[in-house]
Amino acid sequence: MIEIGEKLPHAEVALMRGDALLVFDFPELLLGRTLVVGMPGAFTPVCSHSHLPSLITAAPELIKWVDQILVVTPDNPWVLDAWRQTMDAPEHMLFVSDGNAVFTAACGMTHLETGDFLGQCARRYALLVNDRTVERRWVEDSIYEVGATGGGALAEAARDWTSGIVSDLSRASVCE
Repeated sequence: MIEIGEKLPHAEVALMRGDALLVFDFPELLLGRTLVVGMPGAFTPVCSHSHLPSLITAAPELIKWVDQILVVTPDNPWVLDAWRQTMDAPEHMLFVSDGNAVFTAACGMTHLETGDFLGQCARRYALLVNDRTVERRWVEDSIYEVGATGGGALAEAARDWTSGIVSDLSRASVCE
């Protein structure tokens, strides 16, 4: 699993702009301080009914502390774009397709979930990144729970990011 102080890996990812498929090396997407939020998959119940809505609600507060928010899932870019449109996400929230799970695997954030036919998916995590370096990391114990990686918890923790105080978010496996 990627550690605090490590650089984010190079990995080919994609996103949609209108009908255009744009392919990037993951670090090319980073602008200043970035919040990277990984989710198991678009249109899945916990992601669609809890996790993403919490981020959308908290986005006005979060964007005061970060330059951008990247939502990353191992789905194809067309599915992610449809999900973004369905959820009415703000413009500063980019939906990044890691359809081949290269970035997710390089970060050590893959999870095999055969019980619900999700197969190889992403863990539920959040990374605060500055200059490609991981400053903070939150990883949920279960892909079915949203605690420390939820919008409210991240907005609460955001006040500590600039002061250097590490918040105690004991609802999940938090590695600070």
